[in-house]
Parts: sequence; structure tokens; C-alpha cells
Amino acid sequence: MKKKIGLLCSVFILLILTACNGSASSTSKGSDDSEETYTLSLTTVVTTTHPFSKDTIEPFMERVEELTDGRVEFKYYPAEQLGKAADFVHMVGDGVVDIAHFNAWTYPNEFPISSSLLAMPGLVTTGGEMTPIFNDLVKSEPILEEDFLKNNVRPIMGMVTLPYALFTTGKEIKTPDDLKGMKVMSNGGVFKETIEHLGGTPVTLSPSEMYEAFEKGVVDVVNHYPSTLNAWSMGDLIKDGAPNSRFGAGPYGLMINENTWNGLPGDIQDAINQAGDEIAKSSSIIFDEDSLGIEEEWIEDGLFKRISEEEEQQWLDVYEEIRESWLEKQDDKYKEAYDLLLEKIEDLN
Repeated sequence: MKKKIGLLCSVFILLILTACNGSASSTSKGSDDSEETYTLSLTTVVTTTHPFSKDTIEPFMERVEELTDGRVEFKYYPAEQLGKAADFVHMVGDGVVDIAHFNAWTYPNEFPISSSLLAMPGLVTTGGEMTPIFNDLVKSEPILEEDFLKNNVRPIMGMVTLPYALFTTGKEIKTPDDLKGMKVMSNGGVFKETIEHLGGTPVTLSPSEMYEAFEKGVVDVVNHYPSTLNAWSMGDLIKDGAPNSRFGAGPYGLMINENTWNGLPGDIQDAINQAGDEIAKSSSIIFDEDSLGIEEEWIEDGLFKRISEEEEQQWLDVYEEIRESWLEKQDDKYKEAYDLLLEKIEDLN
């Protein structure tokens, strides 16, 4: 009797551990592999009301379910329900969750290339133009191996925001010299170097800290794009800015555990990739339109004006200096990815 109880306890513990693991679960409806269903867990940093959730995550899940005729289902955990965004890459790599949202600049050590490649100032034009480029780059060498597979994760969607703009609670910003002595929100890495090069003081903040820091003067300047600032209720605080200053951009997307990926049939993998490509392209255009619309409203309300072509050129000139300085410190893999990026940008023209 004791042996039976011990065996039952062991099985019970194993079931609990299996249930706690975020790796994909599958259910077979029959002997045919095409009848097997898969449940994937997915977590993000944003709430369900955030544009990224409404216009990217939910349509992505729906599209995968559609392309697989319901053989793939999702358990969605928004707003860091399973853990902090700073830990997402390790949570996915360790199999705690199957799929997670990534902001590449959050992981400078794990993502040595993609964390700063599109974040370098002056490169990005629009998210709609740059997203297909980044989506292709993260799924190719050297970024695929150096940033993702080494961490036991695989990118299934890569996106780029509109270029970040600079906004203040009233101080005027028109040229690079205007940042001297200002406390500027920073995401680290190349953002930090850009701010320091321009004579500002970088202050690292998470999105959830932006509002309070901006309201209380912990930072004089936030650099982001309008739709996210609006989602964080910061529109009422903004009184001035330089919306076309092209202060870097946010590379982001979705990553999946590599073991989970390898456990999926080829047709399911194809469906996930197809959905990732389609939704990345369509939602980046939506984000562009939303942000530009909000920006136009702020301009019409008299909060600020766009900087002139002459002022914009001053920013672009100093950005070139910053990129050259940043590249000198990078290894050959990074420079290879940068050259590929420039080739793809040239193909747009």
C-alpha cells in the first residue's frame, strides 16, 4: 500500500511540474498527425487595451488559428502576468512560456546586434518601410544565431516603430544643441551614447515609469512615438517637442522557445511564420498612421511645430557621427548585419 501511495505521489508531482512548464501542450484527436492540436502560451508587457495588443498580438493569434484550422490555440498572458519584461528572453529560453513579446533594446547582452541596430539614430524612416527589413534580418544570419538561437529562442515576428521623437513639458527643442544639460529618457545602449554625445544626461526608465518621471521632472525629455505616449496617458503633459528628430527607433517583435518550435510540425511552423510576416507588415502601417494622426492633432492644438529641413539636417549630420563612433566599437558580426541593413535601405530608394 505504501508503495502505491508513493508512486501516486510521484506521478502527481510530475503532473504539477508539467502543468507549470510553459512549453506547448498537444492533444491528439487520432492517429493522423494532421489532427493533433497544440496550445501555446504567449505573454506580453502591454495590457489588452494597448495598441500593440489590439493591432498585433490578437490578430496574430487569430491568424495562426485560422491558418491551422484551429489546430493551434493560445493562452494569452498580457501585462507581465507571468513575469517582468526584462526576464522574457530567459523565460522563453527556459521554457517557462512558449512565446513572448520582446523589445530588443531591453536585452543588450543577449541581443548584441538587434538591441541597437535599428535603434541607431537617423536610420529609420517609417515603421511600415523598415518592419519588413527587420523582420527579414532577425530571421537571417548573423542575427538569427548571435541574438536568438544562442538564447534558445527563435524570432517569429520582427517589427520597427516610427522613429522616436523628442517631447518636453515646455522646453523648446529644435536642434541638437538644445539637448545640452537636459535629462533625457534613455533605453540604454546606443540611446545612452546618443544622449551623452549631444550633451544630455541619460535617465533609464521603463515604460511604466515614464508618466511619473515626466510629470515630476525626473526627466526633461522623453523620446518615444506618439501612439505609445498616448496609450500611457502622456498627451496632457507634452507641451513642446521635435517630432521629426528621428532619435532612433524601437525594434521589437515575438520570439518562441526553440524546443517548442522544433516540436511543431512543418505546416504549423509555416503558418506561424506566415502569420508573423502578414501581421508585422499590416500592424506596423496601422501604428504609423495612428502615431502620425496623434502627432498631427498635437500640432493642430499648438503644442509644437515640426522642425525645419535645415534643423532636421543638423540632427542627421550629428547622427552620422554617432553611428560611426558606435560602429567602431562593434565586432565583425555586428558590422556584417549593419552592411546588410544599409543594402536593404538602399533598395527602398
